[in-house]
Amino acid sequence: MSDNPMRRVTEKVMSDPGSWRSVCGEVLETFEALAPDWESRLGPAQLTSFAAGLRRVPPPATALDLACGTGIAADLIAGTFPDAVVVGADLSEQMVRTALAKRRPHTVRFLVGDATALPFTDDAFGLISILNGFAFADELKRVLEPGGWVLVSYSAGEDTPIYAPFADLERVLGSAGFVEIGHGRAGPGTWTTARTSADFDD
Repeated sequence: MSDNPMRRVTEKVMSDPGSWRSVCGEVLETFEALAPDWESRLGPAQLTSFAAGLRRVPPPATALDLACGTGIAADLIAGTFPDAVVVGADLSEQMVRTALAKRRPHTVRFLVGDATALPFTDDAFGLISILNGFAFADELKRVLEPGGWVLVSYSAGEDTPIYAPFADLERVLGSAGFVEIGHGRAGPGTWTTARTSADFDD
């Protein structure tokens, strides 16, 4: 997957988050085109690692799924934590339209949003998840409540087009002040969890 254009973009953004403005148009164009048949591209293990990471976080009152695509991860969060208010956000309007058109047994709100400038107040969520998307740690920390958790998962591990190694995630999350950073593998994928420091932390 190292020759996939999205891998190149991921490596650039992980090393220099400020470069997002120069590549976000390419990312948007790619996923707008993929939206109509997105779910037909997903394999049976798409959520295996995400579900494993989700079991490591406490039930949130509010949850945000970034790079939500057609909503499969947001739906899993809503089913796992039925009392939570769940929101999905994606850069692609076509992905969001597809998510909104799906019938689901639980309520999930979907909107278009850029992960570097989210349309939410500070401390808005207890959990933010990212499945196969970019992790902008400073913005994640801003919209997470004190003690809130982040889950970053890549469904095919190193073979995922958008993928960041454990060491890179640990570096960017640690630099932003996240603590209790943990990693693991499940099926073909990987997961990383971390939380923001809370008032009772030293």
